[in-house]
Amino acid sequence: MTQLDSASVYSWQWPIDLAQYDRSPYLSETEKYALASWSNTRRVRAALPRLYSPLQDAEALSSKQSQLNGHSKAQTAILQEMQRTQQPYWAWSQQAWIDLVCRPLIHPSARLFISANAYLHCDFRLVHRIGPIFYLSALGRLIFGKELFEHECGRLHQTLQKMGYGKIKLQQRFPSILAAVMLENRNPYLESIDDELLERTREKYSTQARSIGKISHGLAAQGILPHPLRMRNERFVIAAYAAIEKEYDCERKLKSAKSEGVQAKRQAAYTQAIAYAEKAITLYDDFSYLYRCVISELNVFDNDGNLRHRQQAETGVICGLALIEDLNHTLITKAVNKVRRAVPDLFHYFDIAKKVVNKCKALGITEEGLKAYCIAWQWGKAARKAKKSGRKKLAIEQEQFC
Repeated sequence: MTQLDSASVYSWQWPIDLAQYDRSPYLSETEKYALASWSNTRRVRAALPRLYSPLQDAEALSSKQSQLNGHSKAQTAILQEMQRTQQPYWAWSQQAWIDLVCRPLIHPSARLFISANAYLHCDFRLVHRIGPIFYLSALGRLIFGKELFEHECGRLHQTLQKMGYGKIKLQQRFPSILAAVMLENRNPYLESIDDELLERTREKYSTQARSIGKISHGLAAQGILPHPLRMRNERFVIAAYAAIEKEYDCERKLKSAKSEGVQAKRQAAYTQAIAYAEKAITLYDDFSYLYRCVISELNVFDNDGNLRHRQQAETGVICGLALIEDLNHTLITKAVNKVRRAVPDLFHYFDIAKKVVNKCKALGITEEGLKAYCIAWQWGKAARKAKKSGRKKLAIEQEQFC
């Protein structure tokens, strides 16, 4: 069975066997001496087999002869950093790898291969902090292999094209965005991607939220995901910040204007930018508030642990959707209409909750004890569903407090 044929099992074998290495976090006396007496790079490499051999194994994953120079520069940079820190790279922190990759004196051709060694050998998890997004497609090809990476990209690319996404737009950043997801997943197979992974990747690459949303649509069309990612308000955050930045840019240009004609032209642009920024900020604030209100209506219990009425929740959601629709934004209105169609089948769990609560009462549980349990259950559910660490921590604390 070939590597591509094995995609059906959704598992991916790490390309390097880490168990074969001596990963002691300390330098031996021989290694310290070799690094301290560095006079010739080749001699140092020969004197450090425990530390240099894994770097060679990472180099062997690259099939391009043109990349060998980058590998060599990366290996030298890693050895020099060990000389400086007096630590083998096995002992480096995540931040230490980031500092090395982003160091201005590091040759650009070496950054990719330093990152690859960090990822392959040292469980590096902060890929989103090491460079621009377009850099990741090369890293994905190196880590997962060019054939497998492009095969999985091609599968999803073809699906998205059939759904109507333009070929040119997909070609621009699509491989890098999908590489970001694969690297976060530590597995290149599309079938191994789930909602939680995409949410986590979307938080780390917030400026690419829409592109990751497109990926979720393609995966849902393939039957890998049950549904695309839910619409979130990141797009409005991004739009608001972009509008604010545009306003500041227009203000700077206005201050540098010399002639009256240029001043008038830039004043008009500045006034327009202010109006656009205010509109974008208002849209974000209004949508965020109303969205939270609608979500809160889905809670089975109120803040005191009392069971809420199904009709009350339905009415709250319908009113909230109407207010959101009044924002008069095309994409929001489209999403509202989709949710509105689902409302009649959305609240059956209230009827189930009512039966469960009545059964608990029949067991002789005190009213106060039952309310405390209901509140704790609701906070526990919030903790399990939370995507952001701050929200999850708050929910866990509230659950324990109950």
